[in-house]
Amino acid sequence: MPREMTLDDLSPAKYNPRTITPVQVDALRKSYARFGDLSGIVYNQTTRNLVGGHQRVDLYRKSKNAKVVRHEHRDAIGTVAVGHILVPTEKGAIRIPYREVAWDGDTERAANIAANAAGGTFDQLKLGRVLDGLERRRFPIESIPLDTVQFKRAVRIFEYMNRQKALADTEAFQEVDVGEVRASLEHTCPRCNYKWSGVSRPAVKDTHGRRLVNGKPVTESQTSKTKSDARARTSAQAKSAAKGNRR
Repeated sequence: MPREMTLDDLSPAKYNPRTITPVQVDALRKSYARFGDLSGIVYNQTTRNLVGGHQRVDLYRKSKNAKVVRHEHRDAIGTVAVGHILVPTEKGAIRIPYREVAWDGDTERAANIAANAAGGTFDQLKLGRVLDGLERRRFPIESIPLDTVQFKRAVRIFEYMNRQKALADTEAFQEVDVGEVRASLEHTCPRCNYKWSGVSRPAVKDTHGRRLVNGKPVTESQTSKTKSDARARTSAQAKSAAKGNRR
């Protein structure tokens, strides 16, 4: 009969390159208290979504004889079944720990982030969207083992993209053909035949047809003054070019 072991028998490897700060240890402790172990395949029977283990399931999804072996097991943090996924291979069967839970949507989302915090790469926009939603619904996000920098960065990216979308959808702007905006034109002065190149930029107008500069409507008098100033500059450039040619 094998002897009973304790955690003291599990010696840590001195070469382990992974480190953890006291703040991260506290976050990990809160994560385990809230969600339990998320290291295996975790499936939420309430929503029929995977919570953790997406890449491992995708890796063996096409395996013909892979199967889920489970038995009922309930605890205070939402577990309803445990077991393993059995994947036959040429070198023998692989057993991947499996856990089934009954969680609401917010708990599932928070657990998904917690499960991915230790590995892989986050899509910052999706992460920000989930965190923003959890925060708005007052979910205890301190149980998610993300440091403050990760959390704030993801939310900032989400908020920035939301502002950009709102700006693009505002009535003050109309869609303009990119090719038309960047069309390069050749210009010739009708008086002295001075030639120069410029860029045609269609005027941006609001929904009332008023020309916008820096997002503000421009009056007719302001437009006339701008055109007058432009003509004066063009005339000065032409005179300067003419003098240069005579020399």
